[in-house]
Amino acid sequence: MAHVADIMTRRPILVGPDDGPDEVRRLMEAARVHHMPVVCRRRLTGLWTRTDAGAPLLLDAERAFETTPEADASRAVAALLDGREAVVVWPEGGGRPVGLVTRGDVLRLVRLALETGIAERRQHPLALLLAGPRGAGKTALVLRAIDRLRAWDVVVVQADNELCRVRGEVRPGVRVIEVPEAHWARGLEHALPALDGADLIVLEESDPPAGSAQQFLGGLQVVVVAEPDLQWLTADRLRAADALVITQLDPPKEPGRLEASLVGLRRSRAGLPIFRIGPAAADPGIADWVAWLEVSLRARP
Repeated sequence: MAHVADIMTRRPILVGPDDGPDEVRRLMEAARVHHMPVVCRRRLTGLWTRTDAGAPLLLDAERAFETTPEADASRAVAALLDGREAVVVWPEGGGRPVGLVTRGDVLRLVRLALETGIAERRQHPLALLLAGPRGAGKTALVLRAIDRLRAWDVVVVQADNELCRVRGEVRPGVRVIEVPEAHWARGLEHALPALDGADLIVLEESDPPAGSAQQFLGGLQVVVVAEPDLQWLTADRLRAADALVITQLDPPKEPGRLEASLVGLRRSRAGLPIFRIGPAAADPGIADWVAWLEVSLRARP
């Protein structure tokens, strides 16, 4: 018997009753999804669905079928065929929804089964390469990000043993794979057998070749540089970047110079996400960067 867990899309994006249609539409477009459950106090209170015109429409909770991961998948599919808009999957014992099944999911499974005979969907892990000069704060950035990505299976591939020295700061559940090679690409090849089930694979490199992150698993390359070292950035180093993180360990000595540099960077790479992250635990920059990572995780194939 197939279970709901075998066919559901994991970690659905949830919204609250105060989130309006403009915010819901922005999230739907960013994550490329058509349904978002509305949850309040561990209870489903509604379901946003995207219309053909692109505008979100709020439906009553009764339009959804609620079940658990270990339930019979055929009942969930039957509910969709019977007119329910989506299946919201709750963990045993309550909590927050852990999965979502829509008619689009079922159609994709049918197409996959017809083409390959395989009925189980598996997402590829997302490889995240952090590139930047030594002392830019890449390891600290890794630690702060994975502490917030608690819903995801994270693996850190470490070649220079920096993270091993601060292993006690890594949250439980994160796998740290140590490899002897100094180059991240050879390290990843060495570690591939141990990456089964990973959602996010994090790697570091001081100065990788342009586009090297894309050579493995369709990865993302994020350039990390400290504010005093902005001169390290060149057109070649930014050309293959998917995002730029500027770490600010101290208040900038010349705020005007930093702002001018940001204007120049945005002009040279229009549309490049740029995040400024300070040392404070509640710094808004880290929240924005982690939100960007989560959208990238949900959008992976």
